[in-house]
Amino acid sequence: MSARIARTMRALGEAFDAGRFVAPVVAAHFPRERAREAYEAVAAATHGRVAINLG
Repeated sequence: MSARIARTMRALGEAFDAGRFVAPVVAAHFPRERAREAYEAVAAATHGRVAINLG
């Protein structure tokens, strides 16, 4: 199974490099401790993605 995943990841990387896929715009990053603020940003229709950093 890991070989199949490696092929898929390689193909995805190549597609991004070739411009066939475009990464989404991340408007804001929040640490896990500020997850409520992240939710509020989503609820306020923030333009772009809102990411919560778990690490």
